[in-house]
Amino acid sequence: MADNINTLVDDILKGNYNNAENILKNTLVMKQNDALDQEKIKIANQLYDNVPPEEDDEEEIDLTDEEIDDAIAELDDEDDEE
Repeated sequence: MADNINTLVDDILKGNYNNAENILKNTLVMKQNDALDQEKIKIANQLYDNVPPEEDDEEEIDLTDEEIDDAIAELDDEDDEE
């Protein structure tokens, strides 16, 4: 994951916006899938093993689909300008 972030930053600095966009999208998908998998595990444990729900101590980042789309659109616009 850290390599993806370093590559993302390097690509942005070099002006390789298409590659940066792909890395960003892939990283977000990976993080989303990891979070979904963790939630599935929690729910399965609650249903089948009678494990009580845990209190989430993590700070959640609430990004709407629109905010994510706007960020990707900005990358696209910057790429189109070059």
